[in-house]
Amino acid sequence: MDAVILTLFAALPFLVLLLFLSDQDTVWSVLFVLGLICLAVFVFYSIYILPNIGNSIFKWTYIGLTGLLPAVLYMLYVIKYDKKKPEPVGYLLQAVLIGIIAAFVVTGIGSSLFIGGSEGELKQSIINGLSTGFLQIAIPAEVSKWLLLYIFLYHNKYYDEYLDGIVYSVCLSMGFASVLGIWFMSGFVDFAISTFLLKGVVSAIILIPIHLMSGAAMGYFLAISKRKSKTLNTLRSLIFPIIIDGVIFSLLATMGDFWLYYLIIVVMLFALSIVLYGKAVDLMILDCKSNK
Repeated sequence: MDAVILTLFAALPFLVLLLFLSDQDTVWSVLFVLGLICLAVFVFYSIYILPNIGNSIFKWTYIGLTGLLPAVLYMLYVIKYDKKKPEPVGYLLQAVLIGIIAAFVVTGIGSSLFIGGSEGELKQSIINGLSTGFLQIAIPAEVSKWLLLYIFLYHNKYYDEYLDGIVYSVCLSMGFASVLGIWFMSGFVDFAISTFLLKGVVSAIILIPIHLMSGAAMGYFLAISKRKSKTLNTLRSLIFPIIIDGVIFSLLATMGDFWLYYLIIVVMLFALSIVLYGKAVDLMILDCKSNK
């Protein structure tokens, strides 16, 4: 049963790749392809992963894939919507680099930006969970991302569309999240096989998407701030990402290490993604109107 659940989780990043490569987003085609992917991953899991999991090279390859691949795919999925006036690749890479730097800076001042190692196996009290979620993770992470985004990218001359706010913010957030994903997984290298594999899935479909959602929210309100209520929406661009990070990481800290809890978080992230996708569409509509 654990292998089946793990396989379903592991297939989700591949679904993101499917949506990026295809414009046919109908429910039935997605479900059909997802089923085929689950079957393929299950076979791969049974034949290759379990016999070779003790190999350190395989472990670090798995860490790289679960920490880097999802961040890249999520970022590409957002960038593909910026078709009319695509951002220069150099500026997108600059945003990613700034996100990577932010992760090192915040960690350097003593903040624990993830729940890794043995700490991830323990339930915390509600008070401690809120402290972990907001004070140790959400506030330092989002403040650092917001400051660097505002200083280095908000006044960029190529930032000439509303959707660019989300594009730049997501690129920065994915650079940030990729570092955190690798650091998170490195804390479980010596754990049991099942725990190590599950944490990779948690990194790919929970930890990194959290920063994807908060980055999209940050970029949306920064974009809107160029159109109306500059002070209020600029403030929202910082507060809403902190709330997203803080609530979800607090839940992770207080609920413990059980697959059903992870599933609850995935459902929450999925619902949030639908809302933010709608906001991104609103920005694309504004861009179409402003270009006429």
